Amino acid sequence: MISEEIKRFVEARGVATVASTSADGRPHLALGNDIRVLDGKHILFGNWFCQTTLHNVEENRQVAVSVMVEEILAFCTGIHSDQPLKG
Repeated sequence: MISEEIKRFVEARGVATVASTSADGRPHLALGNDIRVLDGKHILFGNWFCQTTLHNVEENRQVAVSVMVEEILAFCTGIHSDQPLKG
């Protein structure tokens, strides 16, 4: 259940990381923004750009959502790719 306190926190931040896995267990992380809490069980991302996450959620509805505060975001850098990293 998403409480009113959590709703206010999430909607004030606007950016979240979503962790999903494919049917064969491959993990995937992606960012979404313009977050809104629809009700006690559903979060809506107004802007979503990652087809891999959408595909994963169709196969496996278990996800983790992490909402970050600005102080952490200010020090984070990274990359996003739907392709495996090559070493």
